[in-house]
Order: sequence, then structure tokens, then C-alpha cells
Amino acid sequence: MNADTLVFGMKHRAMTKKDLHYILSEKLENFRKQGKNISELNPILALADDICEQLYQKNIGHEDIDQLLAKMGSQLWGNQISELRVKTGAEKDAETILSARNLASVDVSKTIYHAVFTAHPVFSLSATNSRKLSEMAGRNIAKPFPENAYDSRDEISLQDEHDEATFAIKNAREAIMSLHKKILRDKYSKKFPGWRDAVPKLFAVSTWVGYDLDGRSDISWLDSFRLRLSEKKTSLDLYVEKLAPFLGSQAGVVQIIDELSAERLATEADLMRFSKIEDNGFADAANLLSERQDKLTASKVFAERLQRVAADTQNPEEAIELLAIAGDIASNGFGLGELHLRINAVQLTNAMGVVDGKGNFVSLTDGRSRTLVERLAERICVETGSSINFQNLENETATARRQLMLATQILKHIDSDQPIRLLIAECEHPVTIMSALFLARKFGIDDRLDISPLFETTFGLEHGVQLVEQLLGYEVFRDYISKRGCLAIQTGFSDAGRFIGQIAANLAIERLQLKVAKLVSDVFDGEVTFLLFNTHGESLGRGCGRPTIEDRQNFILTPYVRSQCQMMNLSIHHQSSFQGGDGYRMFGNRELATSTIYSLFLVEN
Repeated sequence: MNADTLVFGMKHRAMTKKDLHYILSEKLENFRKQGKNISELNPILALADDICEQLYQKNIGHEDIDQLLAKMGSQLWGNQISELRVKTGAEKDAETILSARNLASVDVSKTIYHAVFTAHPVFSLSATNSRKLSEMAGRNIAKPFPENAYDSRDEISLQDEHDEATFAIKNAREAIMSLHKKILRDKYSKKFPGWRDAVPKLFAVSTWVGYDLDGRSDISWLDSFRLRLSEKKTSLDLYVEKLAPFLGSQAGVVQIIDELSAERLATEADLMRFSKIEDNGFADAANLLSERQDKLTASKVFAERLQRVAADTQNPEEAIELLAIAGDIASNGFGLGELHLRINAVQLTNAMGVVDGKGNFVSLTDGRSRTLVERLAERICVETGSSINFQNLENETATARRQLMLATQILKHIDSDQPIRLLIAECEHPVTIMSALFLARKFGIDDRLDISPLFETTFGLEHGVQLVEQLLGYEVFRDYISKRGCLAIQTGFSDAGRFIGQIAANLAIERLQLKVAKLVSDVFDGEVTFLLFNTHGESLGRGCGRPTIEDRQNFILTPYVRSQCQMMNLSIHHQSSFQGGDGYRMFGNRELATSTIYSLFLVEN
């Protein structure tokens, strides 16, 4: 048979491959029309049955289907490359647009946006083909079409998820440093006064990959702690590499590199021990890390030291480079990015059942009880806190308590300067948030933990503002928000769409954002920031699927909400999600990551 021709014996006439594609498409359309009248008819299954019958009758062969799939795959691959370029802003050259802006007036010392890297097991392409797609999109080439590009992925481990997130986050951090340097150069060229005085923290990244226990039971505290240790090692590698070119010209950098290099070796040894902890090495790993007196946990001091070096150097280009590195350290510390721990309200309820031991205080059977919230508020005021160790963490069975104990150990032994976000899914009652604050106070981390309710259920979206309002009625909660400098909430476009439908959910989320913003403005009069994390998947049905960054960002945080907050003089710290693996491809190489970050800046600034 000719490679360009398919023969259908029943009709005794030649048809090209295009005809086969056309015929199958026409049949699918007919099945869809029938499906409108016959509810039991599934058009996809009906077409599959028809193809099987054609194969059985030998009217077509398996090689014909293979050729058709290859051709369709090649077309799809080209479409994905085009869409990725449009989505990231590479097609319209965001860098040129950015250069036309007055960047000198931008306050780089104030964080306004975080890109949050999230993950559920939705990685359809292999890591190799996913990166290849990004590389080709970055170079704007559609051929050659990779062999087996769309082969199904048999499995994905937690380490696989984390590795892919790490790759994307490192590209994102490079792009953010590029943005910060571009702004600093504009300040310098326009002789903007005091341009060396501030460490740039305008944009940053966050991640919950390896730390999300909402609906997952395959991640142990040890998995999460090991991953955070590995992230510390990765970041120390990056900082030493970035600072190495300045060894000959900046004396102040030498001591910094020596200290970071020593900590890198020690962290590598810690990681090795925790990786072999199952081999009867628990006490060894825990004790050596806990008792290591010289471990570096204060990351921000290095950013401050680099800022002073940059302020003193006579070379403005070196000053810009050093300030960008200082900003990277200040924003990410000894980790890949800001850490998000995620649990759900039920897990928190279960954890509170063992807090007091008296039974009459901690029952959360009536989550709406104001009396219970008041009791918790009173207890928080007098709670002195308690010390924990790795053995306590290992023995803990309640998920929410274990996550907060994990946060305590991370702050104690890995990075004491970087705050941690506690995301609470399906949050519907004030007692849930007050319980989290009680546990945070009990473990002594409430000064570095931002507790964030996730509003996604029907009840949560309708009554979320009342929840926040009731909490703000308690002095202990207002004091907590004032000390942290922000009130944090999360909205869930993906699950909200599942609960009440995307259109209704979008309207409900916008109303919630506006009402909570008004509360924050009225209660704190501009003294705290409104930290708003909008999370979604990468498809239209999960709250995304928009063609450009501008459409994407203005869909989850509308221009109306942004303008209203501006009129209230309320600062917004916006965060939004990029879900693996489609979202990661927007940061799949340096070119796409830079276009994505520049496009985000054009919307968020």
C-alpha cells in the first residue's frame, strides 16, 4: 500500500490520509448531534466502536491509525508551541514593551507578587518531552516532531514532581533577577537617588510541592523535611555560583562565600543522614542536626551584608548584580521559595481533639460556636508555648499537628527567617482558623506563620467574609495580623467550579475578594497588606485556560477589584498558581520564564 493512500475494500476506492481524518471527524460530529437527543450515547465511545469495527473488517489497518495519530500529534505539537508562545508573552516580545516603561519609579523593596508552583498528579507529558516542548517554543521552532511525544506516562513519584518543580522554579528565579536588574539599571541610568539602598524583592516564588497533605496521604513528615533540606542545598549551590565571579573584585564577598560553602557541606551531610534514616539512623540524624552549633539558619543577614557591599562598590554594574543576588536571598532564603504547607479543615478538627486532654474544651463538633472561639482566644492569650524535637514529630499521629511541628523544625533547623504559609482547605468556620493560631502559638511559631483560609466550598464562598469579620472581632487575632503585617486568604477557582460551577464561582470569588478587602481596609486603615492567593488549574474547567498572561491574571483578580483596593489605599500582595505540568512549561527554559515574568510584571505592577 502506498504510504499516502489508504484503501477501503468495502467501497473499492482510494482515499488519502486526509480523507480518513475527515471521515472520522465527520462521524464524531454526527455522533455528537445524535447525543443531543439520545442521552445514553457517548460520542467518543461510539467513534471508538466504529473504528474497532473498521479494523475488524480489515477496512483499515493498525498502521493506518498509527500514521493518522502521528500526523495529528505533529499538528497538536505545533499548536502547543504556538499557544505557549502566546501564553508567555514571547510572541509579542514583552521585554521590548517593558523597556518602554518608566521603571525607575518602581519601588523594588516591596513585594507585590508571588508565582506559586503547585502540583497534583497531572503531569501528562514525560519530563523530557515537556522540556523539549518548552525549548522549541522558546526558540520558535515546531519541527522535528519528537518520536513518542505523547506516550502515556506510567507513573510519577513525589521526587519526580519535586524535580520538575525545581527546574521550573530555578528558571523563574533567574527571570525575576533579570527583572530586578532591569529596574535597577533604569534607576541608575536616570540617576534615581538611593537606588542602592533597597534590596529588590518585587517578585518572588512559592511552592507547596512536597508539602501539600490536602487529600494526600503519601507524603510523610520525613519526605517533606528531606525535600526542604535538599532545597537548602540547591539554594546554597546557586548563591555560591552567583557570587563566585566577584571573588577577585569584592573583598566582602569572600567571607560570605566561605560561610555559605561550609554550610553547604554540612547540609549535604545532614541530607545524607536523613535520607538513610530508615536504617536505624534516626537518633544519629536528628541529634547531629539539632546539636550542630554552627548551622546557618538566619538567611536574611546575608542579603543585608551583600546590600552593604553593593552600596560601597564603585562599579555600578557589579552593584546591580550584587543587589539582585541579595534580593534572591532575601525572598527565598535557604529554600527554593516561600514554603506553603497545606492541610484541610477536617484534619485540623481532628488534631484539636488531643490538644487539651480535658475533653470539654477542644470538641469542634459545632464549628460555628462563638463560645468555643472565645475560649480558644482566651487560651491563646495565656499560652506560653512548648518545645518539641524530632522524636515528638515522629510520634505525632494527627496530620495538622504534625504539619505545624514540621514547620517548627524547619524554622528551627533550616531557615528561621523565611515565613511559612499554612493553607487550610475547605475552611468554613472561624474556629478552624483560631484553632490553627492556637497550635501555632503553642509551638512558638505564630510570629513566622501566615494562616490562610481557603474559600472554595459553596458555604465558604457565601460566608467567608463573615468568618473573617468574626475573627477580626478578637483582639488576639487582630494583634496576630498586625504583627505579621498581612491578612492572608486563598480562593480556589478549580474546586469552586466543581462545587457551584465556574461562572457562579467567579462572581462569588470577586464579591468575596472585595468584601474582605474592605474589612482589612476598615479595621487596619492601610497598616497591613491584603495577601491574596488565587489558585487554579491550567484548564478552562479549573479556572484558567486563558490565552495570555494578561487575560489569566485579570480573570482571577479583576481590574475592578484592583482599582477598588487602590481607592481604599490597600496594598495587595497577589499570588497565583502555576500547576504542573502545563503551568511549569511557562518556565520551561530561560527564554519562556523571562517572557512570563516580564508579562506578569506588566499586569501586576
